[in-house]
Amino acid sequence: LESLNWNQLMAVDPHAQIIVYGSINNQGHLIFSARDVRSEGHPQAGVIITRALKTWIYTPFKSGSVIFTFNLPSEGKKLIIDGGLLKRKNNIPLEVPILDGQMYHIDGVPNQEVRQIGSSD
Repeated sequence: LESLNWNQLMAVDPHAQIIVYGSINNQGHLIFSARDVRSEGHPQAGVIITRALKTWIYTPFKSGSVIFTFNLPSEGKKLIIDGGLLKRKNNIPLEVPILDGQMYHIDGVPNQEVRQIGSSD
């Protein structure tokens, strides 16, 4: 599990806007390919982000699509994580509570500058 160093990212490219379209598989791994990363004009920032994201693993209670939007120059939310399409896996009993937890491992960005959009189940 590798932490994304926000300060390093800002030093490399403070104007980067990167979007990563991925999915969380049944084992909790975040899966995406180079085609799923939108980093036009900001390749080095894209490499730093994807290198860290590829190491992130989640508790395997939900699976489905997730979108990470990194907007470094933003004055508000610098990272938006849309997990609205994540769904409870069929083998997880309904009586097992699933809480929306932190979906990122980043050093150097205040929590108030991250927005997580979760699913309802």
